[in-house]
Amino acid sequence: MPGSRAGRHGIEEDAGAPACIRMASGLAWIFVLLSLANAALSFLYLDDLVTATMESGGPEVTEGTARASAIVGIVLGLAIAALWAFLAVLLRRGANWARIGLSALAGVGVLLGIFTVLGPESREHTALFVVGVVSVVVQAAVLLLMWRRAAGRYLITRPAP
Repeated sequence: MPGSRAGRHGIEEDAGAPACIRMASGLAWIFVLLSLANAALSFLYLDDLVTATMESGGPEVTEGTARASAIVGIVLGLAIAALWAFLAVLLRRGANWARIGLSALAGVGVLLGIFTVLGPESREHTALFVVGVVSVVVQAAVLLLMWRRAAGRYLITRPAP
């Protein structure tokens, strides 16, 4: 394709993508790495997370239920990270619908992230708290960068990849 070049790992990238799209795509990859770190830390602190869930959930929350919900949350986080990676590649290639998908994910992620970071369980482990705060900031930055005027002109005028 004219104006494109093979990027890392053989993924075709548009050399004419505006800086805001390149930065948003790069930050999306940083979010993916943060999600992987969050999953690793969550597995590391799984017993503590289960205990905190049982204490905040009341007597009806059993250890099995708390452990299952924590593991489901970790797996769901990894699936969302994979979706972010897929959409980041397509955003860089000029897919406007990838911007819409990332916007939905980032918008929900920012709102849920704020509530999670403000929750009492997040402060028990500094590493999880820091990853949570940085993730919220990165998602907000991706959201803002994708909706800059230059990004809109670039994405709307390109044929679908």
